[in-house]
Amino acid sequence: MKNDLVERAQAALVSHAADVLLVLDADGVALRRVGLGDQSSEAVDGMVQGTPLAPRVHPEDLDAVLAAWRSVAGVEGAGAEVRVRMRRVEDPDRWQYAVVTCVGLADAGDGALAVLAAELVDGDGLKTGEVANDGFSLADAAPVGLAVYSVRHAILWANEAFLRDAEVEVGPTTAEERRGHGVLNVLEHLVASAGIGEEGLPKPVVVSMGDKSLRVQARQDPNGGHLLVSVQNITDELASIRDRARANATFRAAFDHSQAGIAIVSLQGEFVDVNPAFSNITGFEADELVGSTFAMITHPDDLDVDEEYVAELLAGTRDSYRMEKRYLRWGGGVVWVDLRVAVVKDDHGRPEHFVANVVDISERVSVEEQLRQDNVELSHRATHDHLTGLPNRLLLERHLEVLAEGYDDGVHALVCDLDRFKAINDEHGHQVGDAVLVEVAKRLRDCCRDDDLVARVGGDEFVVLARTHMNPDTAARLGERLVDAVKRRIQVGDITVDVGLSIGISPVRADIDSELALRLADQAAYEIKSQGGGALLVPC
Repeated sequence: MKNDLVERAQAALVSHAADVLLVLDADGVALRRVGLGDQSSEAVDGMVQGTPLAPRVHPEDLDAVLAAWRSVAGVEGAGAEVRVRMRRVEDPDRWQYAVVTCVGLADAGDGALAVLAAELVDGDGLKTGEVANDGFSLADAAPVGLAVYSVRHAILWANEAFLRDAEVEVGPTTAEERRGHGVLNVLEHLVASAGIGEEGLPKPVVVSMGDKSLRVQARQDPNGGHLLVSVQNITDELASIRDRARANATFRAAFDHSQAGIAIVSLQGEFVDVNPAFSNITGFEADELVGSTFAMITHPDDLDVDEEYVAELLAGTRDSYRMEKRYLRWGGGVVWVDLRVAVVKDDHGRPEHFVANVVDISERVSVEEQLRQDNVELSHRATHDHLTGLPNRLLLERHLEVLAEGYDDGVHALVCDLDRFKAINDEHGHQVGDAVLVEVAKRLRDCCRDDDLVARVGGDEFVVLARTHMNPDTAARLGERLVDAVKRRIQVGDITVDVGLSIGISPVRADIDSELALRLADQAAYEIKSQGGGALLVPC
């Protein structure tokens, strides 16, 4: 039977000077190869039984060959001729031009529908890298799988990416292979449906191949019923999509249910999205905030610092910042927040938007303010007399320590001791006595300058540290004013009392021990008081 087939093929091509003769079936697969010339191995050596024609022909010329072959298949004596490029076996990167003649055979009983003869053209061929429009080389090297699939269930041609990802081989496929194969099963459905057209599938089909996911696209060859197929391995792409989806779902869950306020802010400072906690903190509903700017709800005293930080984010000098600020709440009032802002960048490192995280710290700020006030009050109580409000002995000693360091050498100490105060307490009681002390303290303070220190250091004893520039006359004049101020009658309710003031004066300098200076002044005051009081003494 095979010899008869060859004889009929040779007879059909006797008028053509062919170098090789191929007998093809309906899918373009070689049933028999016969070398007729010396150069047969140059182009189609290896085209043996069961080998498809497509991989040997330049893809730009394949449609022309198949069209010529189909035009004569099954029509005895019909012929067609086409000039094509065929791959050279010994140098697959070069193409050999050939004139291909197709002659039809009428009897298809043995499966032979046509005979194809190739006459090689002299020349060194064209190197694929030297041909600007070399579609075959590009198709072979393409990262996407490409193939031609026959309507008779055969892979006529495929590049390496297709063979690797689809896990198939070029050539006919069996029904069993197609049934359990993701890609082939899709192609079979397309063949069975017939007429998907040149525009191809309405959308890609994704199939699973073990642990791989492949995107399959196909369109019909405009010159025949074959399918032009592309397959892309999208396993990593789908994994990335799933990872992003999980990350987005996780972020959304955290965003919606976080107790901290979260806001997505555009580079222009507009709220893009806010979570329920952010609305609770500010008092504004989400639809009231989205589209407005953070500046609109920021306390004016905090806005400059906030905007300065944002400018640094945009300039790339920082990636995040943290500050405590006040938001203006809906309906009035302010809320203190701990604000943390980070810039989100795109794949190219360019700022895309900001994410702000805020925590309501109003209660903490209120407690801290109360503690600060309490500390101020405690500090004041520790250094001031609770009855008169004047500095006490502790604060006086601190001032004397400063003077001892030599920071101020123009001070006189005036030790003031009340006259007849014990008699007032004994006759009228401590309540009247306290009122007298308060009034005396006021009169002493009124006689002194703001930078003078007036302290109460005992029950009826006061000390004045007066800046006199070391002028004893200035100190003496101040002492006289103090004596005159205190000796005026003091009215406490319906009780009138008279008190006097005995004053001892001593200079305070860095070269004089401050305790000694006070002791000298105290001794002078005691001496004046023992003489009847109501006067002052400057010891020598």
